[in-house]
Amino acid sequence: MAGLPIDYMAQKMEDFLVKEATLYGEARDQVDAMKQELMSMRSFLEDADYPKSTSSKSKETQVAQVRDLVYDVEDIIDKYMYHINKWRGDHTFVWYAKRTFGFPKYFWERRQIATGLRGLNSMIKTIPERYQRYTVDRQESASGSNPGGTLFNSEAALFLNEDDLVGIEAPKEALVGFLTNGDLQRTTISVVGMGGSGKTTLVANLFNSPAVKQKFDCCAWITVSQTFTIEELLRSLIKEFNKSNTGEGIPTADLSVMSYRELIEKLVAYLEKKAYLVVLDDVWSIDVWSQIKVSLPNGQKGSRVMLTTRMDDIALHFSSEAGSHIYNVKPLDRDKAWELFCRRAFSSRNFKTCPSELQETANELVDKCEGLPLAIASVGGLLATKKCSLGAWTMVLKNLQWELSNNQMLQPIKSILLLSYNDLPYRLKCCFLYFALFPEDHRIWCDRLIRLWMAEGFVEAGENGVLPEEVGMRYIRELIGRNLLQAVRWEMYGDHGKCKMHDLYREIALTISKQEKFCSVHDARSLLREDNSSNPRRLSIQQASSEREVADLVEGISHIRSLIFFARDNHFSLSKLPWSHLRLTRVVDMEKSPLEKLSEQIAVLLNLKYLNLNNTVVKTLPKSIGKLWSLQTLEILSTNIEVLPREVVKLQNLRHLLAGNLKFGSLREYNKLKGVKVPPGADISSLKNLQTLRLVEASGEIVKQLQKMTQLVQLGITNLEGRAQMEDLCSSLQTMQLLRFLVLIASKEEEVLQMDSLNESIASSSSLQLLEYLILCGKLNNFPDWIRSLRSLTTIRLLWSRLPVEEDPVVHLQGMDSLRNVWFNNAYQGTELRFMAGFSNLRALALANLPNLEKLTIGEGGVMPDLGIILIRDCPNLKMISEGIKCLTKLEDLRLENVSRELVERVRGEDRANFQHIPLVTCKYCSSNGSYISERLVL
Repeated sequence: MAGLPIDYMAQKMEDFLVKEATLYGEARDQVDAMKQELMSMRSFLEDADYPKSTSSKSKETQVAQVRDLVYDVEDIIDKYMYHINKWRGDHTFVWYAKRTFGFPKYFWERRQIATGLRGLNSMIKTIPERYQRYTVDRQESASGSNPGGTLFNSEAALFLNEDDLVGIEAPKEALVGFLTNGDLQRTTISVVGMGGSGKTTLVANLFNSPAVKQKFDCCAWITVSQTFTIEELLRSLIKEFNKSNTGEGIPTADLSVMSYRELIEKLVAYLEKKAYLVVLDDVWSIDVWSQIKVSLPNGQKGSRVMLTTRMDDIALHFSSEAGSHIYNVKPLDRDKAWELFCRRAFSSRNFKTCPSELQETANELVDKCEGLPLAIASVGGLLATKKCSLGAWTMVLKNLQWELSNNQMLQPIKSILLLSYNDLPYRLKCCFLYFALFPEDHRIWCDRLIRLWMAEGFVEAGENGVLPEEVGMRYIRELIGRNLLQAVRWEMYGDHGKCKMHDLYREIALTISKQEKFCSVHDARSLLREDNSSNPRRLSIQQASSEREVADLVEGISHIRSLIFFARDNHFSLSKLPWSHLRLTRVVDMEKSPLEKLSEQIAVLLNLKYLNLNNTVVKTLPKSIGKLWSLQTLEILSTNIEVLPREVVKLQNLRHLLAGNLKFGSLREYNKLKGVKVPPGADISSLKNLQTLRLVEASGEIVKQLQKMTQLVQLGITNLEGRAQMEDLCSSLQTMQLLRFLVLIASKEEEVLQMDSLNESIASSSSLQLLEYLILCGKLNNFPDWIRSLRSLTTIRLLWSRLPVEEDPVVHLQGMDSLRNVWFNNAYQGTELRFMAGFSNLRALALANLPNLEKLTIGEGGVMPDLGIILIRDCPNLKMISEGIKCLTKLEDLRLENVSRELVERVRGEDRANFQHIPLVTCKYCSSNGSYISERLVL
C-alpha cells in the first residue's frame, strides 16, 4: 500500500497551500515542512512494501505509525476547512472582513494549524535520522516469504471472455456424461477445485449449452455466496425457473412475503413432475444442501443438481447420496496454458502470437501461473497494458513473488491479484479500494461512481481543461482494461452503463482496506472483521436491525469521511441519525434507504461534498441545506421532492444536481416523467460551477436563465410547452458548447417539441457539437434535421415521438456513423422499419411500444455490422423479422418482450435458421395470472 494515502495527502497539502495563500508565518512554514515529510514517508512506505513481505514487528509498527500520522494531518486540515466553511456561511461582508483583516478567531485557527502540525513534526523527529528511518533494505524485504493466507470468501465468474475459454473440452464431456447418463434418480454433481481453476466458467459454459438445456424441462442458476439466506435462495430459484420454463411458471405475486415453508411448497408443487437442472454456484457452507434439498423433489425424472465449490468437504457432503459425482477441476496443461496466455497478452496482435524476443520470458511467466486460468488471464491482461519490450516484461517477472512449492491453494491467485493491484497508480488504488464499500456483486452506475470519487478527492481536473468527470471515466476504462473491474450493460448504455468488481478482487480490496483503515463494512460477516476501534475513515452499513444500531455504528467511529447505507430492506426510519458526529464527512449516500425526512441538522456537515437521497421517500429539502458550502453533488432522483428550496442557489460549489423521476430503462407511462420546480426568484444560473442540471421543470424564468449557463455538460428539462418557450430554449442551447447529455421532455403526450430553430444555428456554429447522449420525449411532426448535424452523437432515444409514416427515423439516422445506441419508444407510426444501410458502429438497438409495427427488415449488405444486442418490447403486431438478421454476425443477445406469439413461433419454427447464430434469444411475456415469464428460446 505504498501510495495510499501518502500521495493523496501530499497533493492535498499542496492544494491547501495554494487555496489558503493568506496563511502567515509559522502556520505556512509548518504546512510546508509537513509536505516534505509526507514525501519522505511515501518513499519509506514504498520500500517497506517492495515487495510485500513479512517483516519485523518493529518495522510493521513504524509503518502503522507513519500511516496514522498521515491521517492526523488530514484531520487537522479538514478541521480547519470546516471552520473556514462555517465562516463562509456568515454574511458575505463578515466573511470578507475576516478574510481580509484577520479577525481574531481566524488568526486563532491559523495558530491551531501551526500548533497541530508542529506537534506531528515533533513526533516524527523522535524517530532516528530521516534517511535511516525512511530507508528499508529492499534485498532484505525481498528475501521474506509471502505471507499468503485466505483472502477470498466468494467466487463468481472468472475474468475471461468467451474467446478465452480453452481446455474445457474434456471436463465438459465428462460433466455432460453425468448430466445425461439416463439415471432417473436425482443426483448431485460437485465441481471442486482451487480458487481460480475455472470451475464457474466451465459450469456456466455447460449450463448455457443447448445440448444440455434440451434435456431438462426447466433450469435455474443461483449464486449462493457466503451471506446467503435460505429464503432468498428459494426466491431466486423460483425466479430462475420462471425465466427458463416453456409453459406457465410459478406465480410470484406475493413472493417477497412468503415464508420458508410456503416457498418450499411452491417449488415442490412445480418441480415434482419435471426434470430440472439446478446450479448452485459459489457454495461455502455445508448447511446449504440440508436447507435447500427439501425444495428439490426426487421425482425420478432424471433431475440434476450441480454445485461449484473450492472446499472438498462440501463436495463430499453434497455427494453423499447414491449415484452422485465429484469432479475435480485440474490445472490447464502446458499447451492450453500457453494458448490462453497469448490470447490475453497479445489480444491486439494479429493471430495473437508472442514475439520471438519475448518467448523465454513469457514461458517463465506461464510456468509460474501453474496452469490456473485466473492467474494466467490476470498476468496476460497486465502485460497487455505494457510495451512489448524485454525490459518491461523482465521487471514483471522479477516482481512475481510466488511460493510455487507450497500447497496453499490461494497463494498463486493472491499473488497475481496483488500484482495487478500494486501496478496501479496511487489514485487508481484509491478508486479500486472504494469498491470495498459496496456489497458483493453490487452494480453501480459509472457516473455515480465518478461523483463519489470526486467527493473523496481521488479524481481531479486534468491538464488542458479536462474535466474531473472525464478523468474519472478514464479511470473506469483503465480498471476495466486491467481486469480489475467488469463492465455491465456497457454496450447498451455506453459510458453511462454500470460496472462491478469481481468478488475475488473485492476480497483483496477489503483486506487492504482494513489494514489501511480505509473503511469498515458492517454486514453479515462483520464479526469476522476487526471492530471499529481503529477508527476507519469510511463506513458502509450493509446490514442493520434497528435505528439504534445504525446510530451506534456511526458514533463508534470518530473520523468518518464517508457514510454509505445499503441496508435497504429494513423497516425503520433514520430520523435520529447522529448528524453532529458526521461534521467532517465528505460523502453521505442514503440511496434506497428508509430515510423519511432530512433533518435540519444536515447543516453541520460543512465539509460535505456528496449527498445522495435517490429512491427515498423524502418530501422536502430543509432550508439549512444552503449552508453546505462545499457540496458538489446533490442527487434526489425518484424521491417525493417536488420543489427545490430557494437556498439551493447558495451552493456555489455544486457541480451535479440530479432530480425528478425518469427511469429510461422501463419507460412505459408518460405521466411519470417529472422534474422538480425551481422557486420563482431563485436564480439557478448563479451556480457557476454547475455541470449537471436534470431534471427541472421548464418555466419562462428558468429557460432564460439557461442562456447564462454555458458551462453545462448535462441538461434535462421537463414540462416544455408552447413555441415561444421552446424557441427561448433553443437560444439557450446555442450557447452551450460543452453540452454532452441532453433530455427534452414535453409537458404532455400531445405537446409537439418544436425545436426547428436549432437547424440553422447548429449548422452555422459549434453549439452541441460535443453532444453524445440525446433524449427527446414528446410528439414530433417531422424528424428534426439538426440531429443529423450532431457529429459526436452516440446515443439517441426518441420517446413518444409518433413520427408519421413518411418520416421514417431509420432513414434519417442511417448516415450517422457515430451512433452506438438507438432507442425508439412509441417513436414511429409506420408498419415497417427498414435497416438497409449504414449504422456502421451501432452496438445496441431497442424498439419499444410501437403498436403499428408489423415487420422489421434488415438488409444483407453489411448494415449494422457490429450490432450486439436487440431489444424488442411491447410491439404486439410485429409478426416478422427478415432473414437479413442472419447477417448480423456479432449479434449476441435478442430479447423479445410482449411481442406477438406469431413472431415467437416463427423464430422457433419456420425462420429458425435465421436466428441460430445468436447465442442468447429470450422471450418474456405476461401469463394468464398476470406474472411475467421469461423463456430462453433454444435454437
